[in-house]
Amino acid sequence: SKGLEVLNKIGMVKGAKPNSGHIILAEMEKEKYIDCMITQNVDGLHKKAGSKKIYEVHGNLKDAYCLICGKKYSFDDIINRVKGGQIPPLCGDCGGTIRPDIVLFGDMLPAGYPEAVEEVKTGDLLLIIGSSLEISPVNTLPAISKRYVIINNERTAFDNGAYITWHQSAVSALKSIYREIKKYSHKQR
Repeated sequence: SKGLEVLNKIGMVKGAKPNSGHIILAEMEKEKYIDCMITQNVDGLHKKAGSKKIYEVHGNLKDAYCLICGKKYSFDDIINRVKGGQIPPLCGDCGGTIRPDIVLFGDMLPAGYPEAVEEVKTGDLLLIIGSSLEISPVNTLPAISKRYVIINNERTAFDNGAYITWHQSAVSALKSIYREIKKYSHKQR
């Protein structure tokens, strides 16, 4: 019962659609205003919105793997096995447990994390959007950036070091930023 409740919640996440903030970020990447996305979210909404260069530093809910042999599965395989009564979901090859490809406390970060860190070190500006910056090691990224902007409804422990802070919704702030970028780029032509 508890397992099915969790699956229903995950199903809601998997069925979620990108909001206008996700879409603006994808447009900003396409138009070369931003280089990449580094996200702690596992929902895949940046990819659904059209972003291409994404570092999912906490994994995602589309992939899964066997803890013993490493065989790759889709997350839907886990859902189908659990719905069929197989708890925990088991690998068809070795009988090991299949788990989602998400980072849980104590897990190693994905192989792409050092690349994400390098993007921050070499970038001109880090936009931190909708994060409390309380989860390590992602909360170390502002310290290695040249400068950073925080967009978050609430204050964070990093606000004082930010180039700019916006205490409002991500969507509202991103709409304003994108509008100003477009105005400025039209004036420059």
